[in-house]
Amino acid sequence: AEDPVSLLCSARDLVRPGGVVAVIHWRSDIPTPRGPSLSIRPTSAQILDWANTAAGLTAPASPLDLPPWHFGLKFLRTS
Repeated sequence: AEDPVSLLCSARDLVRPGGVVAVIHWRSDIPTPRGPSLSIRPTSAQILDWANTAAGLTAPASPLDLPPWHFGLKFLRTS
């Protein structure tokens, strides 16, 4: 997305408090046969920062490895 924080905020607004927002993205540490350019893929740490700092979401668990080319993050809307 051109504005990942706005996207996360919109997803947060769609769920009630206690609801889950899930993110699946292409890994940025390996080339893949499909997907966006490596140079524009966010890391899980970047997404965690955007979600926690700007979107008001909390991550109850560490990133999920979704082999061979993706990772996933699960966030909770706390308020």
